[in-house]
Amino acid sequence: MKSILITALALAGATNALGYTKISTDGAYDTPLFLTAPVGDSRLFVVEKGGVIKVQQGGAVSEWLNLSGQVDTAGERGLLGLAFDPGFSSNGRFYVDYIDATTKNTVVASYTANSLGVVDPTSARTILTVAQPAGVSNHKAGWIGFSVADPGQLYIATGDGGGGNDPSNNAQNINSNLGKLLRVTPGTDGGYTVPANNPFVGTAGNDEIWAIGLRNPFRNSFDRQTGDLWIGDVGQG
Repeated sequence: MKSILITALALAGATNALGYTKISTDGAYDTPLFLTAPVGDSRLFVVEKGGVIKVQQGGAVSEWLNLSGQVDTAGERGLLGLAFDPGFSSNGRFYVDYIDATTKNTVVASYTANSLGVVDPTSARTILTVAQPAGVSNHKAGWIGFSVADPGQLYIATGDGGGGNDPSNNAQNINSNLGKLLRVTPGTDGGYTVPANNPFVGTAGNDEIWAIGLRNPFRNSFDRQTGDLWIGDVGQG
């Protein structure tokens, strides 16, 4: 017990020495699912399940993009992912992953912010869609991201579509984009191309697939030093 207490006090002292400041944002967010920031940017961008992205700088929180009118939020659906283009500081481009309110399918789209940081809603360009099983609202994954070790390639995590024990065996089906990690090169005006070194290019299986056998890899992260990808899954792949 003494060692635990001493360690705790030491950590508390270290925290104070670094000058952390507590900032209260009580009531500022509604069902936040994810936060991220562009490289070299002091702002935090927070994704809310209901379809809103908010930006926080210090204690100030403001709405940055509102997609609530086009996002389905039943079950595990919603606005699920956000990733900034590696060139965001110059091109203003970023990507979102959500479940469409009309089709109930996964949509990955790009948007562009101007030099003042204001997002133009009409800049939306669909990069990729993934069909989801009808009537099932769980296991929609949603994480998207770029690796500093693999510039230009967008990684997209998809769930198996839902239902206990993956009843349709989507995660192991190399002709389905469900239950996978996809890897594509997004187009600047929408759409995508497939990197030639994806594992199923030139052979049986969907070209977009980079990894199979995933249940619901909802949150993942690239190690910025090694480039390794750490996947947070729920099993049953």
